[in-house]
Amino acid sequence: MKKIKILKAFLPGGLEETYAIITNTPFKIGAQSGFEPIKFSKTHARAKFIEETLSREVITDPFGNTEEIISKRYVINEFTILSLRNDHLLILENPSRSVRELIKKLSEVLGTSFYASAIQIDIPALSEFLSKSHGAANLKNTRVLLSGVSLDEESSAVVEITSLKNAIHDAKHHFKGKAFKIERARFTASSGTRKSTIEVRSTGLISVHGPEEKGLIELINMFIAEGLS
Repeated sequence: MKKIKILKAFLPGGLEETYAIITNTPFKIGAQSGFEPIKFSKTHARAKFIEETLSREVITDPFGNTEEIISKRYVINEFTILSLRNDHLLILENPSRSVRELIKKLSEVLGTSFYASAIQIDIPALSEFLSKSHGAANLKNTRVLLSGVSLDEESSAVVEITSLKNAIHDAKHHFKGKAFKIERARFTASSGTRKSTIEVRSTGLISVHGPEEKGLIELINMFIAEGLS
């Protein structure tokens, strides 16, 4: 399963200049953080962000002697800066922790005008886009999680709906006239006997598993880029 986190990014320079700066800021032994370039093309720059972290723990033995144990580990986040039309997306693969340190380092080396901001995915619109692109008969929305479902003037609920066909449609039918937000959804995409699953959170965290993983991620990136234009 591939998990990706998508952010909108602004680059002070172009994609080629950005990749050159990343290439010239390599991770070195003894450095707190740095980059390892992977691949560059006209549409994307791909690299790894490597961060060294230290943890300290004081150990006291049964005789009252104390010793500080320092352990070192490395956190590696692979990312892609994707150029789509007039926008850029920062895509992190299988993010292991907060993206704060990566954003901080990119701001440091690219300039303070660089930024990366969270996006909100319109899940019903994404469902419609995937259905048209992949074929409605081959895409099923099997689960949705709703928040803010109004029960009365003083109460609201979080509701999860599962469906064999279209959970979003069922949510709109059963809660007709009520306001709610779709926080996350699951889709099943089939191609012949092959099936892939997609988990989407409105905050831009997406997981895809199955043989169509690459193509489905490209479609989702395209949908997000169209929404930013």
